[in-house]
Amino acid sequence: MSVTFFVPDAPSETIPCHRCEEYREPCSPFCDGTETVSVAPEPNFSNMNAARLLSAVGLPVGEDLFGSVAVAGLQDLKMSIQIAQNLPAIRYGMHVTERVVGNITTCGQGDEQAQRRLKQLLDLVEWCIENQEGLSWG
Repeated sequence: MSVTFFVPDAPSETIPCHRCEEYREPCSPFCDGTETVSVAPEPNFSNMNAARLLSAVGLPVGEDLFGSVAVAGLQDLKMSIQIAQNLPAIRYGMHVTERVVGNITTCGQGDEQAQRRLKQLLDLVEWCIENQEGLSWG
């Protein structure tokens, strides 16, 4: 499973279908060769990475991993992201070794991966601030 961070009311644009271009033929009998995409960034993370990211920036981490931030809270969120960007990943819980189930172990992520994810979230927050839109995840 994964969590997408998105702008519910973001404008969209129609672009050529990347699957049709990749296959060089219609990707499905229902595809008209185009797809509609948001003009806002839409980063997507695994559930575990999303939970760590939310925790790192001080947002609530519920079981269902969904939520939102209104326009009024975006500046505070931006500041929290910038603070997290200046900490080593291990200091905000994004680099840990956990035994999840049986023989499956997750070893977290290094600073580079954590920084990349924080940057993706920051890009979205800055887009939201500039366009006066709230953001959601789920």
